[in-house]
Amino acid sequence: MKGHTSRITGALALASFGFAQDPCAAQAPQGRTCSMTFKVYGYGINSDPQYPDGITLFVTKRFFDFGQVVNVKLPDINKQLEDEAKKYVRGGYARIGPPTMTEDCAGYVMDNMWKTGKYVVTAPRFYEKVLKPFGERIPWEKAEKGDIVMYGEGGHFALVVRGGGPGAGPENTTIRSKDGNESVYETMAAKKVGVVYDREDALWRAYGKPILFRARFVKINPLFGFEDGLAYPWGTGQYAQGHSIWWNSGRCQSVARADPQKPHSGQMSLHIVNPTPMEPGTYGTTQQEVSILPAKKYRVRMWARANNLASASAVQIIVDKEWRVRPISLPRGTFDWTLFTGVFTLPTNVVDLRIICQDRGEVWIDDIEIESIH
Repeated sequence: MKGHTSRITGALALASFGFAQDPCAAQAPQGRTCSMTFKVYGYGINSDPQYPDGITLFVTKRFFDFGQVVNVKLPDINKQLEDEAKKYVRGGYARIGPPTMTEDCAGYVMDNMWKTGKYVVTAPRFYEKVLKPFGERIPWEKAEKGDIVMYGEGGHFALVVRGGGPGAGPENTTIRSKDGNESVYETMAAKKVGVVYDREDALWRAYGKPILFRARFVKINPLFGFEDGLAYPWGTGQYAQGHSIWWNSGRCQSVARADPQKPHSGQMSLHIVNPTPMEPGTYGTTQQEVSILPAKKYRVRMWARANNLASASAVQIIVDKEWRVRPISLPRGTFDWTLFTGVFTLPTNVVDLRIICQDRGEVWIDDIEIESIH
């Protein structure tokens, strides 16, 4: 990837654009999980640009929760609440949300900071992929909304939701925490007993001393990839009904599958082979819907490598339902992994993200991103 993402300003790291459906697997059966991949960009300490290609972050989507009837054994919600009541007897904690299995502590911080959706991330992974490369240690007296509390060596994370302001001290700082499957709890950072000064506090006792980080200049984009194979949410959206996930039109005989050989990142890329020459109405394709803001400018990125593509329009990315806006067209010929980008603006609130192959050749596609341009 060339260059780096523009620096983001403001008290909080910027949110994404949201989704018309969950980007992981909108129609996955209950009781299952699937993988989702994000790319993390940002500036490190002293505002030095780091990792221009981004850092890959893998997370898990759970399609089950307390109270659902699924084909997996779930913990008892009453037992969960009893355990929480014992754990948070000290520290002035107030339960402000129900217990849920759909996100952990790092997933809660990510969703509230970057609007990623509810995922299980794991605290060590969040530290290694986000906070360690892009976080800055902050003294408690400078706590602000959007700062991140790390307990011990990165075993647990919480979020500052109200900062006391310069010089106010931790006694005026409010944090929210969600530990594992637990409910969301809120407390002041320090009272007579509290997470800063009281070593008998539940989270201090479980994970170690809390310290404060700031990760303002961070952007987290979803990757529309193929870690779970050519699977949902690919195959949803326009013309999904009555078609397989990858489908052919006219006399096209293209074949597409997830390929573990030499992906750009992760474990899989999409491998497409098309022996059919270009002619009207003849193509292979797949698609999924992604929500956007109308009339806002977006950039789409895609990594691809190819073998003997017959024409410059053999493989394209389409983003509108009329199939007129095609921000990426791969060149003809043979090339190794290369980043391709395009810019688009639509009057609608939905991108119909479509991959189309309409001429002979072989191509591998990976790490598709859509990001707003500020």
